[in-house]
Amino acid sequence: MKYLRENFKGDEYDFRLSQILRGVKKGRDEMIKMTTRYLLKAPLIFLLLTHHEHGSPFLQAVLSILHENPLSDDNVGADILIQDHESTEWGRFIYLDPMERPLDEQIWYDILSNHVDDVVHFWRQFGLNRECLVGDLQHLSSETRARDSKKDVPLLVFKNKFPLLFEGLEAVFGMMMSNSRLCEQIHGMMRFGLLSSIGMDQADAQQTYATGPDYEMKQER
Repeated sequence: MKYLRENFKGDEYDFRLSQILRGVKKGRDEMIKMTTRYLLKAPLIFLLLTHHEHGSPFLQAVLSILHENPLSDDNVGADILIQDHESTEWGRFIYLDPMERPLDEQIWYDILSNHVDDVVHFWRQFGLNRECLVGDLQHLSSETRARDSKKDVPLLVFKNKFPLLFEGLEAVFGMMMSNSRLCEQIHGMMRFGLLSSIGMDQADAQQTYATGPDYEMKQER
């Protein structure tokens, strides 16, 4: 913006400013779309366990989902979803009256309720139901105060307070590339496949079809 103010005036300044604002809005819209479609669903949503503010209520919501959807005895390889679930060390996650559930927990419970099977599946796949993690999970679920994010790096605070849980999550997500790197890689692949006879609108439409309807139809088959 400093460069813009120092180098352009009048209509040219207004035009370039509008272009920048359009780009920012498009970027925001894409982030909202990605958040809704990918980040607020299992497995990525489990990264919220490390959040200094949402980690504890999110975990309590997950525990509520697991408690309400136990594995049946005839389930192949069935195991216990919540170890030592009757212990008083856990934060509250059983509510006979749903209206008693705190708002910050209710928000995550409402989101997770739409993906119960995935929540149960990835809880087991990540090994979050193992006995070695019970202590860290109980500690996290019973936290009543958000970790101080102003003085310390939240993720390092989480690592120090919940070392086994951190190690388990890092084993799952540690090698995952960043969104920006993934987007750049896809962008490079798309540019490599462009033909001079195809316009960008058509190329975008083909890419949207390939990653949307065509992918879903292949998945069904």
